[in-house]
Amino acid sequence: MENCARFASDLEKGGGTMYTLSDTLHGCTIAHQPVLLDTAKGRYLTLRGDASRSLLDAVERQMPSAMEDMLRCHGLLAWDAKAQVRVHDAPVVTRSRREDLSQTVPGKRVMAALGKRLAARHHLRGRPFGETLQALRDAVAPKRSPARWRRSHGEAEIATAFACSRLWLAGDGRCVPDSLALASVLARHGHRPRIVIGVCLPIAAHCWVQCEDRLISDRLEAITPFHPIWST
Repeated sequence: MENCARFASDLEKGGGTMYTLSDTLHGCTIAHQPVLLDTAKGRYLTLRGDASRSLLDAVERQMPSAMEDMLRCHGLLAWDAKAQVRVHDAPVVTRSRREDLSQTVPGKRVMAALGKRLAARHHLRGRPFGETLQALRDAVAPKRSPARWRRSHGEAEIATAFACSRLWLAGDGRCVPDSLALASVLARHGHRPRIVIGVCLPIAAHCWVQCEDRLISDRLEAITPFHPIWST
């Protein structure tokens, strides 16, 4: 019931939670409108009218059976599958490591970051969306690395190296593989990154990396328009 109350309160404010409706269907609410991420088909979509009201009511009351027929009719739930309702707190960001890039990093670390970006793009090229999300989950998993590596590079230092490497790829923003690369490096050095996908209306999406409430991949203004809909 606590989840229901939190969802109802957030619904009045127009956001604040994410919810899972099946293994391949995730959602959030923006200005009283549900936005869904269908990972099986790699698409974002919005629901309107009766479909929107049915979904929001079912999520608020924690009654997934009430929305199963609607989801099936929209091709969002297999006919032999069961819906579920799990409400999650959206990740919170209060500051960004990208706000202070005053420190310098060796050129070899910038080149290493660039290499990680390019390798991640090659790794994800042509993959189905579901496999891409699994790669993101794998990237944030704790790594067994040499003791000398653990926390040998701080969050700000890694953020600076990746920010500088972006200059070599100007105008070529690919937030998903870039987040994969950054999270992998953070995890390798003993940090605990989280990859988040956010959406805004009209439908647009962005992927970023944070450690607890600290944004690593972007400046704060870059993610402000986006509402989290999925995270590792």
